[in-house]
Amino acid sequence: MAATQQMVEVTTPQEMETAISSYVVQGYALANKTPTSATMIKKKEFNIVWPIIGFLICLVPLIIYLIIYAGETDKVVEIRMRGGAAAGEAGLSELERLKELHERKVITDEEFEEQKKKILGSQ
Repeated sequence: MAATQQMVEVTTPQEMETAISSYVVQGYALANKTPTSATMIKKKEFNIVWPIIGFLICLVPLIIYLIIYAGETDKVVEIRMRGGAAAGEAGLSELERLKELHERKVITDEEFEEQKKKILGSQ
């Protein structure tokens, strides 16, 4: 890539020395000097700070995300219907009680079947 060139005009040798000094302070080097002109050069520099800043801007959020991700656990949700399990358990104990009554001949076969249908139908 070609260098950018800038022209500065001065009228006296003292202004020329002042201009040269101000460009030296800005990082320019005196390449050539005659009584009526001076050429100043400032070579481009690779500044490591900017790539490091760019790298950190990309890397820091990634590290933060990985730390948060490592701290998380799997989540499980169990959904139950209110009273569903209790009703099933109550029906089971009712069936057991009904079976005992039937085995002891307290209720007839027809009554046992009728009551069993009611219990099983309500679940």
